[in-house]
Amino acid sequence: MTRLSVLFAAFAGAVATQAGVVERQYGSSGSSGTTTTVNVDVDIVVISESFGGSSGTMQINPPTMTPGMTHMITVGGPDLLAYTPPSISAAIGDIVIFTFMEQNHTVTQSAFDTPCVELPNGVSSGFRPNPNNTVSPAPTYEFQVMVDTPLWFYCQQKGHCGKGMVFSINPTATKTQADFQMMAIQQNGTSTTTTAISTTTTMASMMTTTMAAPPSVTSVVTGSDTSGSGECSCQCLCGVDSFPSGTGLNSFGGFSGQLPAIMAGPA
Repeated sequence: MTRLSVLFAAFAGAVATQAGVVERQYGSSGSSGTTTTVNVDVDIVVISESFGGSSGTMQINPPTMTPGMTHMITVGGPDLLAYTPPSISAAIGDIVIFTFMEQNHTVTQSAFDTPCVELPNGVSSGFRPNPNNTVSPAPTYEFQVMVDTPLWFYCQQKGHCGKGMVFSINPTATKTQADFQMMAIQQNGTSTTTTAISTTTTMASMMTTTMAAPPSVTSVVTGSDTSGSGECSCQCLCGVDSFPSGTGLNSFGGFSGQLPAIMAGPA
């Protein structure tokens, strides 16, 4: 084994990342053992995290390379379901630090096509509560970007992703932050159409079950009337049983003692 191989073997280990660990694979090819292969295949390496207040900051991993630019992201805020800014452009090696404001949010990795579904082996901060911004200093979550391709994130709090609480790193012209957010709302937002249909169906059901059919006509009642303009004869096509007891028959207007306004003459 060469000296280089010995150094790599001494440094080999697990680094917590999106899959829980990043495997650094070392090996030699050929009988001479003079070639060492290093394979690190990760999108993100988690650097540190904090639940704020007196909990302090826990260092998870050292940066895997010299840190580039640091991007500061605010998560939530007073009556705000958003990441601020909602997207960034980051180079390989850049650091991203999330600061969690009210109320209780996450930064959880997803795929572009399924914005509100946790990506298998993806990173997630877990919930970082900060009720009414009473936790000081606020909770944080820090990672280093290992790729220059798009990365997608959302908040796992119930209902937040469906209201558009999503975040992206390196969105493209064909996969934009706006498209990602729109899909989150379309796939997981609350639809008013379903409610309207349900209400209509319920009302129709109520009408069907509560409105009885009118009684059948059992007889034709012949009546007569004298008004100021002369005599007339009329027939009522409603059966006698259609009227409440004591009304209708031999009465004006269908109810005892009532006179239609048109027959009352000028006031």
